[in-house]
Amino acid sequence: MSIYQNGKLLTKEQAFDTNVDNRWKQLPTGFRVDASGKSIASFEQFVLFSDEQFWGFGEKFTHFNKRGQRIECWQKDALSTNTEDSYKSHPYFTSSRGYSVLLNTFTRSSFDMGASSWISYQMG
Repeated sequence: MSIYQNGKLLTKEQAFDTNVDNRWKQLPTGFRVDASGKSIASFEQFVLFSDEQFWGFGEKFTHFNKRGQRIECWQKDALSTNTEDSYKSHPYFTSSRGYSVLLNTFTRSSFDMGASSWISYQMG
């Protein structure tokens, strides 16, 4: 899947982000199932452009640009500002390339915005 606006590539799925041992740096786009075959998690992986920045995810007490961070969206009692936990966590972000993503879910969700790889980011 690729997303364009006025002929400009905004983002696209990243299918093969592996290390030299051919092991995944990020899980590829797909689903995780339990022993009975029930889907218990989903993953989506996109290209991370060299100059791309990300903002959002609700109230977080970390750097404003979320590139290079692992982010968990889940409401928790933070008890202070020395943690990533917050009451106002939103699975929504905006990219410097001109697009936004909303993961429409109330369940715990995680985002790896380039913490594990320099060429892709993942949400699930």
